[in-house]
Amino acid sequence: MFRRVFPKPLACLALIGMIGLVGCEKEVILPGEREDIRATDVELTNESRSIRLGAQTANILEGIRFYVSFACSFAFGELKLMEGSAKIISLIARDENQHLAITQNILNKWRDGDDPEMAEIAKEEEENVYAMFDKAVNEEKKWADYLFQDGSMIGLNDALLKKYVEWVANRRMKALGLKPVYDIAANANPLPW
Repeated sequence: MFRRVFPKPLACLALIGMIGLVGCEKEVILPGEREDIRATDVELTNESRSIRLGAQTANILEGIRFYVSFACSFAFGELKLMEGSAKIISLIARDENQHLAITQNILNKWRDGDDPEMAEIAKEEEENVYAMFDKAVNEEKKWADYLFQDGSMIGLNDALLKKYVEWVANRRMKALGLKPVYDIAANANPLPW
């Protein structure tokens, strides 16, 4: 699908900064390294893998990143402080959720065989995808530590935000057909507001 629109998809993804955004370092086969694989097959597989990882990176960006900051903004709104800012942030969060829905749809179609090559790559990359989620979650937790290094605010602290980002990550993984890995129940949103 992406190749139909962009003749050089890797160049396009590199321009928009999608490759390597959350550390999806992966060794790929270069043309000429294996005699049993044609150079064009290798180029397509490497491109497809990069496109798949780029889409996964976008999914994690839209679905995990910013959620600690979003929660802080919403907490101010709940406390009737900075309500205008909280309302604006809610519009940004809504936009992020639209992007998340798009990448989830694409990734699920690929996983389910819409593109057989992408389905195979999805299986091969599953362990890497879990590592990508884990990296994003841990970085969001570090951000929560930084934000609350001088103490908590009424109704919100770093421990609560860490549980929240784990809860969000479990939902994102489950939406992609992956097993949730964090020890928090699906119905136990730490920030129910």
